[in-house]
Amino acid sequence: MPDARDTDVRIGGGWAFADHPALAAHLAASCTTAAQASALSALGDEHHLRHRAAWSAVAFTPHEDDARVARTWTDLLDGDLSPRTLRSARQLAGPPVRAAFRALGRGLGLPPDLTERHVRDAEEALHAFALGAHLDVASRVVETQGPPLRALASAVPETLWPRLEACVAGRPAWQAGLDAVAATPVDASPAARLEAAADWAIARRALDALGGEEDAAADGELPGWSVVRAHHDRMRGRLRALLRTEPATLASLVPRLGALAARTDAALRRWAWAWAWREARVGFAFSLERTAATACVVERVHAPDAPSLDEAVVRTFVLSMAGRGAWTDLRRWVAGEPGRTLSTRFYRYLAQAPDTLADPGEPTARARSYEGLRAHLAAGGLAAHADTVRSVAQATRDLGPGRDLRARLHAALAPWWDAEALPLPAHHLPDFLTGLAEAAAVQTTASATPG
Repeated sequence: MPDARDTDVRIGGGWAFADHPALAAHLAASCTTAAQASALSALGDEHHLRHRAAWSAVAFTPHEDDARVARTWTDLLDGDLSPRTLRSARQLAGPPVRAAFRALGRGLGLPPDLTERHVRDAEEALHAFALGAHLDVASRVVETQGPPLRALASAVPETLWPRLEACVAGRPAWQAGLDAVAATPVDASPAARLEAAADWAIARRALDALGGEEDAAADGELPGWSVVRAHHDRMRGRLRALLRTEPATLASLVPRLGALAARTDAALRRWAWAWAWREARVGFAFSLERTAATACVVERVHAPDAPSLDEAVVRTFVLSMAGRGAWTDLRRWVAGEPGRTLSTRFYRYLAQAPDTLADPGEPTARARSYEGLRAHLAAGGLAAHADTVRSVAQATRDLGPGRDLRARLHAALAPWWDAEALPLPAHHLPDFLTGLAEAAAVQTTASATPG
């Protein structure tokens, strides 16, 4: 196929970095085919339509409840925990929360009585709404002012911009985007430059996915769209997490917004849906910590100082996920797909990963993070170990049933498996062999598919 650099194909103007000609030209030159450049342009147009134009087109209508909602926000953000304030907050949050948990229960096929029990548990948890969840909702209200990334960035005080850049640059690709935009001479506001940097990082990740193993699109979606959506949502989450640390900024902004009742209702519906999914992933255990997303505690990461991972341990982890039938979810996770699209089985196995693969963090954190591992696999680690999966599947394909199957399987795995990092499989061994074979078949199919 023709090289993209030998054609007139350009990266479309849907991406925010299109105002930075050098960045757009560099990304176009990174495309290996004209079709790839065209696909990236289509993703940019879709990204602009869904994540900027659609938000800007929403018209919030003033309502007679605006003054009452403004008073509730003023009291909440000033730290007023009086019964009147808490009652008003629960009255606002109750309908969206009930609707979200009922809709999720139906979507998951839960029995109606079990769904209603989850709804009652969620309503009970709303008694703690003013202990942190209100800040998450307030940051979502800020998003309603327009395209969410720019609206959030515009609300961040100038004194917090170093922390904002650290949060956004917590992933190496995002840091590269910030650095690339900072090196261009285009005159733009800090918020606009941040939006361009975000789009630059998202587009580069989407380009990596296009034509690779993870470019399979859901029905009606463009190839690579799940990667764009996931990274945009993650970037929004980090900005909201930062803004939540500044109640005074939220207090000076949120109660003064027009059509506040409608804005608050829209923010509550998005927050309730996200909360319902967080609870669903842990079996609806209901914890105060899960009423709000995880705070941004990421420091700016410089690639030369980033800790390296033991490849033997990574290889063992990849093999374990393949044997357990989680290979497809692993690939989708590495590609950045939203967590709600992945199986609970995948997250159960991920939680069993060796401690050395988890990100450094406070021991009191409710869950370990594996962003370092994800970045490592996305940078080529998964593709490298895919060959190992094929080799192991080849070495074990003729192992038949029998009393000594465990011993024979362990002997076959020994050259590749670090038993100190993870115990060798001891149960459901035929299923483990099937998982390896299926993962290898996926790899073989992907490599045989014409580009």
